Amino acid sequence: MTTALAELAARVITTHTENGMPIVGSVPLLPLRPSPALLRTRLASYAHSSYLVRDRLLGWTVRPGGRTEPGRVIYSADARGARTGQEPVESSAGTLRIATFGDSFTHCDEVADDATWQHYLQAAQAGLEVLNFGVPGYGTDQAFLRWRRHRGSLDARIVILGIWPENICRNVNIVRYYLAPSGGFSSKPRFVRDGAGMRLLNSPILPDDELIALLSAPEASALLEHDLWYRPADCAVSVFYGARAWRLAASVASKVWRYRARQALYSGEAPEGIAITVAIARQFSSEVRESGAIPLVLLIPMRDLLEQRVAPQPLPLVSALRAAAVDVIDLGPTFGRAILEHGLEGIYQPQGHHSARGNELLALHLRRALQPWIARARAGARPR
Repeated sequence: MTTALAELAARVITTHTENGMPIVGSVPLLPLRPSPALLRTRLASYAHSSYLVRDRLLGWTVRPGGRTEPGRVIYSADARGARTGQEPVESSAGTLRIATFGDSFTHCDEVADDATWQHYLQAAQAGLEVLNFGVPGYGTDQAFLRWRRHRGSLDARIVILGIWPENICRNVNIVRYYLAPSGGFSSKPRFVRDGAGMRLLNSPILPDDELIALLSAPEASALLEHDLWYRPADCAVSVFYGARAWRLAASVASKVWRYRARQALYSGEAPEGIAITVAIARQFSSEVRESGAIPLVLLIPMRDLLEQRVAPQPLPLVSALRAAAVDVIDLGPTFGRAILEHGLEGIYQPQGHHSARGNELLALHLRRALQPWIARARAGARPR
């Protein structure tokens, strides 16, 4: 009787995520094996987006001149695909342009165009122009590749690569679904270490037919050998999954594995995530210097890791970046500590991104940290 009730309860509370796959509470149900028909429908829907669009080299990007649909928080982009919201700055000899690249915490999801930290940073200091090339969902690899695309037309004196610690997990991922099973089905490029350098995989990204074939039969793909988040056991069909309660138990175990894998990446216990993130940041710094600009890596604190930011030692990623001679602004000891001291209320939006108040506070601490580099750039110093 108890088993039957558990089975009935598991079936009753099963719903579907935005991607059409079954989920119980916050637990996506195994197997991670969407049908070709579902995949075709979902991938076709991406083509109708008015703001984020598929990109054969980056995975996805902001549509030039794009704007989100009515009824949502309004994001709008200029002709380059940079988010708008800052007051136009008339170009002059005294104007210092800063270009920012990164993920949704650089893009500033969940707030209007005039509530990004780039908006507040530009407004707080005369003579600054701050461009926002952040893209929701990006890894450090995609942000770096997007800088490469725009570097010839930026004319920026300082280029900031924003890193949110979750990016460590994204930088060892190729197919987003395996990292975030309740999310989309896009694939992305991924750097792997190759001797003293790096090699780029899945660039151009898989066309739709090949991506559908991979997700429908992942065991046949050699590409997934380089995706840390792909586990054959999670995609295997089991006769036991006919019992929903059994299926849920296996899915909970998979979610626990994902949590522990993330913690191992953040701590460096699983070294590949930090290693490839540092390699990307080093290459970014080298190429930005060659372009004549000053490269900076900005560490944006992660809510789940805030408690660690009061420790005397920086996060392992920060230590590794500094050991590799990468110039880092780590906002954990300032912005992160301020959040802990004054409380989380009003700092975060429902989906976890910073509120307008949070972005204004971030900009305050970033402006203070940027002053030495702004002074160097204004003095015409060449990047070191």
